[in-house]
Amino acid sequence: MLTTNAVQAAEPAGFYVEHAQVLGGLQRHVVVLNEELRTQLPYGSSVHDPYLTQQLAQNAVANTLSTVPGASMGQMMAAGAAGGLIAGAIIAAAMKEEAKSLVEPAHLSLQEAGCRLPGGQALASAVSESMAAAPWARGVSPQHVVLSGNSDIDDVVDTKTSRHVLSAAYSMAPDFSTVITSLKVDTYAPGIGDADRKWASRPARTDRLIVFSDQVSLAPKTPEDIEKALAREHERHASGPARELIAKANAGDIQARKAVVPLIKDHEKRLREAKLADWTPANAAVMRSRMWSSDGCRTLADALQANNAELGRLLADLYAGRLPVAAEVDPRDAQVDTMAPLPDEEPGIRKTLSLPGNLYLSRRGGDHAPLAHLYTWYKP
Repeated sequence: MLTTNAVQAAEPAGFYVEHAQVLGGLQRHVVVLNEELRTQLPYGSSVHDPYLTQQLAQNAVANTLSTVPGASMGQMMAAGAAGGLIAGAIIAAAMKEEAKSLVEPAHLSLQEAGCRLPGGQALASAVSESMAAAPWARGVSPQHVVLSGNSDIDDVVDTKTSRHVLSAAYSMAPDFSTVITSLKVDTYAPGIGDADRKWASRPARTDRLIVFSDQVSLAPKTPEDIEKALAREHERHASGPARELIAKANAGDIQARKAVVPLIKDHEKRLREAKLADWTPANAAVMRSRMWSSDGCRTLADALQANNAELGRLLADLYAGRLPVAAEVDPRDAQVDTMAPLPDEEPGIRKTLSLPGNLYLSRRGGDHAPLAHLYTWYKP
């Protein structure tokens, strides 16, 4: 069941209907930011859309970050403030490494599965087809590019001209529960609304369309899960370099002894985690990663295709003025926590939620995931 609703009742959005003639004369671009599915890193911010970091409350993400042994996250931040730039840089580096440790095992698990998935071109086609269907587009498909390497939007779009730019991306939430597909819709043109002499760098209008896949659900940990986790860890450790290093260390090799100590400590840590009654955040992410990649990765491929189709529908509704706008709110109350239920949501029912900042979120009630790190991605 799919319905559309606003946080509060509001007038229909009519920007694209009202400015159809102007839009028809603009250069139109579709840019997909990534060739392959990326993993979100719950650390830092992105210059692509700072709004998502500034306006979306993401306490649940910070709470999943394990603390550096012997210090709480608050203590580390306070130490950074008291210790100056050097201490702050050390703490920031520690927090980044901790964030990487949360997603790296699940990311590697998904990579090892060798999934053949719909890529950036499939997303570009879905968005381009939806734009071409807008009345003012006259059926003409826009230019579309899938970025690779270190390329940026500015490398493929003329930023000095009037333009309508759609930038899309798709990524896995840090806990690997949700595939998230997003589209940022920017219109740069003089003479629209409050557009000023900086119109070429300051969009007259920005809309954000975001689709959450149906989440994969991880059952509570069982005694059988514990046995399997212990067996996997013993197998992993036995197949690694530790055994040979231990033999060399016992024979008097000092360098081998130094090299094997962290491996043994890591093995002991993994065994302790495997014996826990509940999944750790990192282990839960790994289990969900295996769920996505099971059955030849069909679940993940289907989710990506469904997200593309839903994003195309949202874009068509946006252009046609069928999406409501969120009621005006005080900036101090504008933060939205996507890790909690939002007004009018119903468990298990997909709805399109209209949120502050021209942000439209399509998700199933109860499928909570963070958005602040939509464009901060893990890099091995």
